[in-house]
Amino acid sequence: MRKNRIKIIAIPGSTRKNSTNHRLINAIKEMSKDIFEIRIYSRISFLPQFNPDENNMKALQEVDQFRNLLGEADGVIICTPEYAHGVLEV
Repeated sequence: MRKNRIKIIAIPGSTRKNSTNHRLINAIKEMSKDIFEIRIYSRISFLPQFNPDENNMKALQEVDQFRNLLGEADGVIICTPEYAHGVLEV
C-alpha cells in the first residue's frame, strides 16, 4: 500500500444504505485502495438544499464539516442515483 495515497471524498447520491450508489463506491474503494484513500460521505441527507439567498448566512455545523472535508480532499467522486429506472436506453 502506498504511503501517500490520494485523498478522495465519495458522495453517494442515494440515502439508502445498500443502494447501488453505495455498492459502486465501495467497489471503487476496494479496487483502488493502493492509490486512493476514499472516504465515503454518507450524511448527504443532513445537508440543506442550496439556496443562493441564504449563501451569506452562517452555515450549519454539518455544512461547515462538509466544506472542510472537501477542502482537505484531493478529489471528489459524485455517484448520482437513477430513480425508478428513469434513464431509458434508445
